Amino acid sequence: MSDYTKRFRMWVERDGRVIFGDGRARLLNLIAETGSLRKAAEEMGMSYRHAWGVIREMNESAGEPLVVSERGGSRGGSTSLTTLAGNLLAEYEKAREGMEKTLKYGRIDVAADAVILVGENVVLIKRKNEPYRGMYALPGGFLEEGETLEECVLREVKEETALICRIEALIGVFSDIDRDPRGRTVSAAYLLRPVSEDIAPAPGDDASEIKLVPLSGIGGIKLAFDHERIIKECTEGRF
Repeated sequence: MSDYTKRFRMWVERDGRVIFGDGRARLLNLIAETGSLRKAAEEMGMSYRHAWGVIREMNESAGEPLVVSERGGSRGGSTSLTTLAGNLLAEYEKAREGMEKTLKYGRIDVAADAVILVGENVVLIKRKNEPYRGMYALPGGFLEEGETLEECVLREVKEETALICRIEALIGVFSDIDRDPRGRTVSAAYLLRPVSEDIAPAPGDDASEIKLVPLSGIGGIKLAFDHERIIKECTEGRF
């Protein structure tokens, strides 16, 4: 299947009327960058008159202006996006990026991450592989077929740290679209404690090193993914 490419079309519409898709989104971006409809039109290889026609259609479909022009002045006039246009464009590009990741990786993955507390210390691993190779992160990984999220987090922790733990609480579910550069990943984060603190953690699987960091010192370490946020929500919660 390497000779085939997956593509998709996406657009913004209101009341069944298309406002913009990829081409018009590019025109809006160029207007924002240059402050000039004429320059934006030239960059896209279209006439100034045609570009204005496209803008009028977008404004009419949106029900209010997306692009406004100011004539005269010391700079000879300018063209800019309205707040509505900026917001729609930002939402469009974010959604498009999410769709591209879903197409590229073929699915939405489910994972589990662990905040393991040993006394007042958090167990971190140094990642052996990309993404974020060489950075510290929480232990965790992807859900395998036939297991629950609770089984997943206990398995991943044992594989990466050699610790046998018990689950104390669910911290939360983390689902930001861009939280994992490999593709869309939704993760359940759990608070864990070792069954026995006599067993020293040891790196394994995706971990090249284990580090126990005091909760008070977490802010001084740059963590992979959104793991700093997970730890913050854990410490601010009632666990």
